[in-house]
Amino acid sequence: VAGQVKPPPFDVIVVDNGSTDATASIAEAVGARVVPCAVRGVVAARNEGLRQAQGLVVMHLDADSELAPGTLALLAEHFCDDSVTAVAGDVCYIPGSWGTRAMRSLYRLANGSFNTLTGRPRFALAGAIAFRRDAMARAEGYKLDLPCSGDEDGLLTRLAHQGRVIWEPRFIVRSSDRRFRRRFLRWLLLDLFVHTLLDQSVYRVTKRSRWGERPAFR
Repeated sequence: VAGQVKPPPFDVIVVDNGSTDATASIAEAVGARVVPCAVRGVVAARNEGLRQAQGLVVMHLDADSELAPGTLALLAEHFCDDSVTAVAGDVCYIPGSWGTRAMRSLYRLANGSFNTLTGRPRFALAGAIAFRRDAMARAEGYKLDLPCSGDEDGLLTRLAHQGRVIWEPRFIVRSSDRRFRRRFLRWLLLDLFVHTLLDQSVYRVTKRSRWGERPAFR
């Protein structure tokens, strides 16, 4: 974030979700505001960051990710339009494998096609979306009772009810592919199919998560 080119004014909030290393002290040393989150899980951590944020626009960035230069300036251009509620972007996994490259290609194709047909993207990656804080509040925020995918499930649809949602393929977040290394098929079957897609289907019927947070991967 510190390497952004001509960024608008911004604050950095680091959510400490039970780290056991020097993450918090390093973040504080470079000027970030560190807030603790006792409830484990990515949805709870994002929600705490959102709750602590005070800016007009919020963007989440995962701990193993970085922004391409100029991203914040690009987002600021979109949000100069008061009708824009959210901007969805893309994640590029580094160094990448056949699996992550295929996944990214399908994601870009699906969002680009849906955007052409409807005027907005269909899918959101929680680590590559920026939104107006007040619009997120009106959209009822994240689904905390869906701990694995409550930061993405139905998010763009709810935000689209508050204003325009933009698909911006130049909004690129570079992220480590470590979660997929030597376990892409396991991620596909367990993380994506069971803990995300199947759990979302059960949730829509029962309003309860059946499988909960996916196992931590370090």
